[in-house]
Amino acid sequence: GSAFPVDIDANKLVGHLKDAIKEKKMYQFPADELQLFLRRRRTARGSHRRILT
Repeated sequence: GSAFPVDIDANKLVGHLKDAIKEKKMYQFPADELQLFLRRRRTARGSHRRILT
């Protein structure tokens, strides 16, 4: 699949993010079946940024 943005409040839980992704992509399966993975990406300054993929 391809990457796409999902706007969500930073105080929300992963379950809320899954619901928002399901709504945006109109998946036909339950949101709790989505698998999200946390990865780290090095920034231009050399620090790491966490990204959900």
